[in-house]
Amino acid sequence: MKDLDKNSPNKSRPILCVGLSLVLILCGCSIIAPFNREKPSEFYSPYHAPISSFPAQFKSIAMDARIEIETPDDDIALFADVLYHQIDTVKVQFKGPLRRKQAELDLIGNEYTLWLQRRGKYYSGLEWPEFNSEYGIPDIPVEDLRYLMLGFPPPDSTPKYQLTYDSYKRLTAIIAEKPSENQKFSISYNGYKHIGHGIWLPTQIKISTTQNTTVKIHYSRFRYELIKLI
Repeated sequence: MKDLDKNSPNKSRPILCVGLSLVLILCGCSIIAPFNREKPSEFYSPYHAPISSFPAQFKSIAMDARIEIETPDDDIALFADVLYHQIDTVKVQFKGPLRRKQAELDLIGNEYTLWLQRRGKYYSGLEWPEFNSEYGIPDIPVEDLRYLMLGFPPPDSTPKYQLTYDSYKRLTAIIAEKPSENQKFSISYNGYKHIGHGIWLPTQIKISTTQNTTVKIHYSRFRYELIKLI
């Protein structure tokens, strides 16, 4: 073996390197582990303060939504494509069970534009239109809806809302009361997903009214585009 090492050192080195590499991989040697570790507090932990604005590094965020509307007499299932351009502009396309577009909602600042296919009409303004219904529809202010859909507390939340957070300062519930209209609703956030860059977004949102009407939103397939720095 000594003669072989002396006469052909170049042949023995690759074999030795391969052997060491296999040992390190199989044994999980601590020599290479630190290079693959990310600090949980830096990469995977949620914000340690309530989020009130769209993450600065994100140009847009998109996700799929499944919407379940439950009333004492009927249940309705819808699907939606949700697209945020920063926090000021939101586009939501609602689709029926066969994935045909039923309605489209645009939120720009504090104003909305709503198109309903069945009615063949457009609605717009600062206040939601009133539709005749036996069950109360959650009366969420137009200017607050785009925040609540992402689990952000709207600006000037108090005393309009009662907010609760988890240990990571993620919004878990919001309760609103409007005694003059006898309209009450509550929103709960039952799950969060880390989509990257330290940003956590809700995966399940439940909106409840005092008239036994419940709206459940399930988010999936999060996509985002980052702002390119020149």
